[in-house]
Amino acid sequence: MSKRDALTAALFNCQVKVLHESTATQFLLNGHVLDTAAFAKLTGAPDGSYMLPVITPGGDLEIEVAHDAIIETMQRTVQQGANGFQLVSNDILVIKKEFRGLGIAIRSFAIEAREAQRLGIAKIKALAAGKVGDEFSGWYLWVRAGFQADLDAAERALLAREAAPALRTAQTLHDLMRTQEGVNWWRSHGRGRQVEFDLAPASAHWDILNLYLAEKGVII
Repeated sequence: MSKRDALTAALFNCQVKVLHESTATQFLLNGHVLDTAAFAKLTGAPDGSYMLPVITPGGDLEIEVAHDAIIETMQRTVQQGANGFQLVSNDILVIKKEFRGLGIAIRSFAIEAREAQRLGIAKIKALAAGKVGDEFSGWYLWVRAGFQADLDAAERALLAREAAPALRTAQTLHDLMRTQEGVNWWRSHGRGRQVEFDLAPASAHWDILNLYLAEKGVII
């Protein structure tokens, strides 16, 4: 088994507190009992976090996460449908300014994605917030992490005038992320939108995520 990178080993060891007296008997997700470690991994919460899981009137599992030093605000909602819990909504994640740019968010997501897949969840959705020059970096980070969405008509029109053939035919975010030219174009032109990550083992989402983790030296 690969040794984890230093930041992952320092911050992600499931040392969290779940604010519920009967977690082990209260929360069952797709046949899996959610213990403290499962909550930590499913949310991608760093050590020192405390979280409050609540079953909503509609049967969803809503998890609010707080951290005195690192997290400004964080919430995950595991949505229940006819076939069980099949979708995680990453409602919001804002890292406090002094901890941004360290790679905490990408490690948090990679851990979350692996745990969600283990628990039988099919997809993760998120708002990739912000745009070039904005305070929020979700528009870039989550796309590099393998989330997918269609390009809009204006973006496709811009790409059609590019020199690189791969750019001229791009229709989706994944089309851009497969080449360095596409990554560079998105870094200069990208903006926010709703995105999804398919947790199926053979999905292209994992390929793009794993490439980005390798690029950043992330080993979880």
